[in-house]
Amino acid sequence: MAWSIENNTINRSRNIGQSAILLLPITGRKGETVDNYEVILDFFSKADKPVKAGEVAAATGIDKKEVDKIMAKLKKEEKIVSPKHCFWQLKK
Repeated sequence: MAWSIENNTINRSRNIGQSAILLLPITGRKGETVDNYEVILDFFSKADKPVKAGEVAAATGIDKKEVDKIMAKLKKEEKIVSPKHCFWQLKK
C-alpha cells in the first residue's frame, strides 16, 4: 500500500492482482463528515471498470456489510447495474 498527501488529503493506493486500484480519499470540506453513500457513489463514478463489493469495501475502508447495504440501495434507485455476475458499475 502506498500513501501520498496532496492538498491536505491523504491518498492510498493498493495493488490487487495484476491491476492497481486507486483508493479514494474519504474527506469532505473542513468540518464536514462524508456520508458513506456519497463515498461509494463517488468511487463508482471514478472506477474505470466494473468492480465487486469487496473491492469497493477494500478501496474505501467501509465495512463490507455497510457497502452491501448501500449498493442494494443504489441498485434499487437504479444508479448501478451489473454487467456480469457479482460485478457492478454506474448506470450509463
